[in-house]
Amino acid sequence: MVNGLSARRMRRDVEALFSPPRPSGGPDLVGAEIELIPVTEGPKPGVVRLFESVNGAPSLVDLLRDWERSSGEVREERRGPRDVRFRTSSGGWITFEPGGQLEFSSAPRETPAAVLADVVATLDPLCEAAHARGVRLVSRGLNPWHDLEDVPLQLESPRYRAMDAYLRRRGPSGARMMRLTAAMQINLDLGSPGQRTRRWRAANLLSPVIRASFANSRMQLERGSESVSGRTVLWGRTDPSRTGVLLSTGPAADWSPSRDYLDFALAAHVMFRRDDRGDAIAASSELPFGEWWSGSGEAAPDQVDWESHLGTLFPDVRPRGWFELRAIDVPRRPWWAVPLTVLPALLFDDEALSRTLEILEPLAPRVAELANRAGFDGLRVKGVGEAAERVFLEALDAAHRAPAGDFTPEMLATTEEFFRRYISVRRTQADDEETESPRSGA
Repeated sequence: MVNGLSARRMRRDVEALFSPPRPSGGPDLVGAEIELIPVTEGPKPGVVRLFESVNGAPSLVDLLRDWERSSGEVREERRGPRDVRFRTSSGGWITFEPGGQLEFSSAPRETPAAVLADVVATLDPLCEAAHARGVRLVSRGLNPWHDLEDVPLQLESPRYRAMDAYLRRRGPSGARMMRLTAAMQINLDLGSPGQRTRRWRAANLLSPVIRASFANSRMQLERGSESVSGRTVLWGRTDPSRTGVLLSTGPAADWSPSRDYLDFALAAHVMFRRDDRGDAIAASSELPFGEWWSGSGEAAPDQVDWESHLGTLFPDVRPRGWFELRAIDVPRRPWWAVPLTVLPALLFDDEALSRTLEILEPLAPRVAELANRAGFDGLRVKGVGEAAERVFLEALDAAHRAPAGDFTPEMLATTEEFFRRYISVRRTQADDEETESPRSGA
């Protein structure tokens, strides 16, 4: 034990991340989180600030307050002068990211169809209300019109200031990630102990496929090259010690996801220390948490430091009592149904899960490399496009045989059209951006 923080306590805390917060035996629950980038309407979109009116547009918070008064669909909850969020009538939340991106988080639902209905019922009217005020809420993985000099840090809590300072020491990628990117996250139940090990492995093996299939953030790179998922490229450059794919071991008899995740957490660099008031401040050097913990002296980490550290880990698949699948660039509006069809179908259907593991296990020795390359070249990466085609077909088969109501006919038709338009011909949504001029991410 070091300063009250024991190896056993750290192990138990990580094991808790792989333990469901409710009794098992009920239906697998699903949730979604969708981030949108607010800009002004017009051929040269301007920045929309979170708290201030600029460019002739209302602040994002004022826009939500007006929508609250006119629709009754949300209710503001203020936790400080510049710390607000909005509860939706469906039980979800509207919150904000450090660059002012708007995020809707659904309540967990028993079917993907119910989640999609919640997303659409909340965001479509909100987008219409924003349009009436001269604001677009853009479904794109990376803001193509602005850069760091345009978008300041708009959430200035000690935590976000410390995160910004820490990441800036590593270069501009972390600040771009915080301020300019938008994702769609699918949250899936862990399942039974046997299922959760297989779901964890399959979800990580899916990372190259997910990054490539949903690439929607073209970005210019060094020496005139481009990437199709600038968002995931920026994430990879932000801090590789706390991001990426976690598949360091194979499914041996003594292997468990929590062991891998504990090793990952101890190897990740310390992002925050605390000042005399207990506020987060950026760590001044690159120090793995495990080395900080095993050192001696009064500055050793305690339980608060450990819990804070766990909250700064951002792998493609993150355990939180459920699995967060985080590698998706937010799709264009017509395709929001696709991740909510493909991923639950693959991971919740045991037959599809077995077939997915069979398809993807040959990629396991190179999965981290393939995931990185998928951010640059999408479905053109050898092995990734072929795997994507096969797992999409497995997902469609599983969705068609799912119980009535899990997936609507419209969700299935949309996913089939996405497969024809993109997956089968190795294209991405980023390939549709030919008329845009994305800003450099070099």
